Amino acid sequence: MKKLWKLTLLTGFINLGLVARDLALAYRLGTSVELNEFLLCTILPIFAITFLTANLPILLVPRLIGVNATVMSRYLRMFSLFTLLATIVLILLTSVLGQFVEAWWFMNTSTQMLLWAYFGISTFAAIFRCLHNASESYVQPLIANLLGSTFTALMFWNFAAEGKTLLAITYVAGALVELCFVSWGYRRVVVTAPADYPTSSWKTRFTEALPLLITGLLIPIGPMVDQIFAGSLDPKGLSFLLYAGKFWGLAMGTMGTVIGTVALTEFSKEVANNSSEKIDRMLKRGSAMLFAIGLVSSALIWMLSPILVPLVLERGEFTSADSAAVTEIVRFGIWILPPYFVAYYLKRYLMALRINKIITIIYGSNIILNAVADLILSRHFGIAGIALSSAVVQTWSVLWIIYAINKLRRSPTPNVLA
Repeated sequence: MKKLWKLTLLTGFINLGLVARDLALAYRLGTSVELNEFLLCTILPIFAITFLTANLPILLVPRLIGVNATVMSRYLRMFSLFTLLATIVLILLTSVLGQFVEAWWFMNTSTQMLLWAYFGISTFAAIFRCLHNASESYVQPLIANLLGSTFTALMFWNFAAEGKTLLAITYVAGALVELCFVSWGYRRVVVTAPADYPTSSWKTRFTEALPLLITGLLIPIGPMVDQIFAGSLDPKGLSFLLYAGKFWGLAMGTMGTVIGTVALTEFSKEVANNSSEKIDRMLKRGSAMLFAIGLVSSALIWMLSPILVPLVLERGEFTSADSAAVTEIVRFGIWILPPYFVAYYLKRYLMALRINKIITIIYGSNIILNAVADLILSRHFGIAGIALSSAVVQTWSVLWIIYAINKLRRSPTPNVLA
């Protein structure tokens, strides 16, 4: 429990560091056209980073358990070489296409190339995080992430007004700080396992990981669709959505870490013990408690947002009109918290049973529903409708998960691993 609170506290600080980074943008650039052009340039690299950082642990951590230092170094070299080659190819491809293609993601070729360098460095850092996580060393990667985001926020504060290229350089510099700290002393990471530790073939592990890999690819698509809709509605739409999202993103990120760390471990233990009655109590009580926490949090932020938004954002280039627009988006989007907390919790039970295909199907349907909801709600409520669509999609997701779990719990063998 002590370790859990330490991780929760560090995760909260990391999220605050990320918020500070975006607040520095708000203070220096407000909702300028230049900022929105830069945010458009970040969509593809951030998509790639989100995909890889979500899936590298699935690919690497199971293979690093029980291996010696020599095998660990071999994995490190193999994945590092792949990352280096992918980064070089993407930078060269951007350079070539930037000369011939006039599309929104090539608005500034040098900025795009720097952001792909940021992608490469962030992926290197993610590889080292996997080495630490495989040995149950969680603190150093979290501190490295905090240092990187804090350094980026400081760089933004000093250089954000200098142009898109320097903004991209600050991303690269922050990622380098994180990489230096997370890679420091990695050879002291020792992965131990019993002598009879079971191993499985690459084919078996890939088959188990495939649904999660597909899910990892699907997860960033919804936010990317939201960004595209927001950018098409208003020249400042992307930045409005970015700033508003921080007010529920902080709660989602912090609670997500707590739920993910505790729930998956507890569900896995009870599934192994075939404790059906205890699992039923955990599912009901945990869901009710998290829904109540989400509902109270959403109501408080809804009531306080006219005060919180100007208090946090209204400085420098960020005007009172910008605060009013962001406040409206916050009051629509904050209702994502109750269904998100419950869905995140219940998915840990499905993961403990290794029934990952259901989660993949749900995320696939979410993308379609998200696009339809964005289209319909944005016509009535503008960018606030895009924020509201996320809450609608999460509500649909949690209802589907509850239906799947209820059907599973009524089966003769509800706790048998898939």
